[in-house]
Amino acid sequence: MFEHFSREAIATIMAAQNEARMLKQRYVGSELILLGLMRPA
Repeated sequence: MFEHFSREAIATIMAAQNEARMLKQRYVGSELILLGLMRPA
């Protein structure tokens, strides 16, 4: 699924997934992707 994504985009999605797990969310919404973008590099 991620074969066309850049490394940065994959890292952002993975960070968003981690945020979703920590918040016990069942899906990754735009707000979690935004949090993924704001993560430290």
